[in-house]
Amino acid sequence: MTIPADATLEPLMPASERGGCALELCYYIGVPQDPHNFVCMRVFVDRRGYLAGIDVDYRANSAPMPEKVDLLEPPFHIHGALLR
Repeated sequence: MTIPADATLEPLMPASERGGCALELCYYIGVPQDPHNFVCMRVFVDRRGYLAGIDVDYRANSAPMPEKVDLLEPPFHIHGALLR
């Protein structure tokens, strides 16, 4: 789905040449002492600044996502332009 050019919806980010990953959050799951047990979520925007997609992976896509995931707050990694 694409946001129409004449949309009155406010973009998440200012327009840019490429768009890309606007926010990344990584959470430990299960036992916090295991640095390999984590889930990361990334929010992507298009070049106009509108939501283009959300990606979620477990262990950097090196293992299948567990059936039940309990994210441990707070995230251990937060990065991206949406924080500004």
